[in-house]
Amino acid sequence: MPSTKGPSTRARDAGTREAVTGGIASSAGVVTSAALIMVAVFSIFATLPLIDLKILGVGTAAAVLIDATVVRGVLVPAALALLGERAWSLPHPLHRRQPARWSRSARGEKMWR
Repeated sequence: MPSTKGPSTRARDAGTREAVTGGIASSAGVVTSAALIMVAVFSIFATLPLIDLKILGVGTAAAVLIDATVVRGVLVPAALALLGERAWSLPHPLHRRQPARWSRSARGEKMWR
């Protein structure tokens, strides 16, 4: 029987550590390959004769490389692991402002908004 739960709900039900590990494992290949392609494209700018384009290319390539390795590979998983179960919910002031997801139809049955 197919599950009606989404991937984030299944991961949250399994636990935070398993959710972080599964998320990194399932997205690491895509993030790494996209980052390598972007670094290669922006590094080409470093070969151009204009100084402004060289600076732009090297700076953007370095930023993408840092984002793909340090931020997405280290900081985000560490922050999620430290937050634990609190990573899955909104802070109270934001939770109050979020509209209700379920409403009643004219016939009184619950429906998804």
